[in-house]
Amino acid sequence: MNDIHEIVNRLGLAGEAEATLHGALLRELVQGRPVTFERLAASLNWTTDQVVQVLNSCRAEPSSMTVRDA
Repeated sequence: MNDIHEIVNRLGLAGEAEATLHGALLRELVQGRPVTFERLAASLNWTTDQVVQVLNSCRAEPSSMTVRDA
């Protein structure tokens, strides 16, 4: 678990929600399956809209493109 926190810290994620989401995302990715918004939301006990909102807030560069629920 400490390894995940170290990786998230090195990514420079400023907010608690972003760090929480990225930690959960890393845990899901190591299972070797694609991670859907729904699966990520369920692992966090969040709504899909919350996941999308946090992912959009993490974008490195401003853009007209946003993460969309496919």
